Amino acid sequence: MKRNREDIIVAAAAAAGPGAWFDPIQLQHLLFLIDGTVSHRIGGPFFRFEPHDYGPFDGAIHGVIRGMMGPAAPPTTVLFHTSATGCPMLVTRGGRRCLDRCQSPCRTTSGVRRDGFA
Repeated sequence: MKRNREDIIVAAAAAAGPGAWFDPIQLQHLLFLIDGTVSHRIGGPFFRFEPHDYGPFDGAIHGVIRGMMGPAAPPTTVLFHTSATGCPMLVTRGGRRCLDRCQSPCRTTSGVRRDGFA
């Protein structure tokens, strides 16, 4: 199965476990570490990080998350959160939106925790 950026973001949330919180900079750092250490085992690298004031940065990550949220995505991302059921979501000033395209509990994150990602 070919992995894509959305898969990696959902898997990162699943690995963090229920109740995890990431601000946008922490999410960039987490994905940088995943991309730099294990991406070759899962079909990557998936991102193009460049040096930035706050550490490695790939501007496309926010676009990918916005695309996962759909056309009604609010303009400002506040936090990336994994719910108590393990569903990755974006918490914005406008509310919360599950990033996984399934019903809660999210099948994708449950499957990643149960079956692994390799």
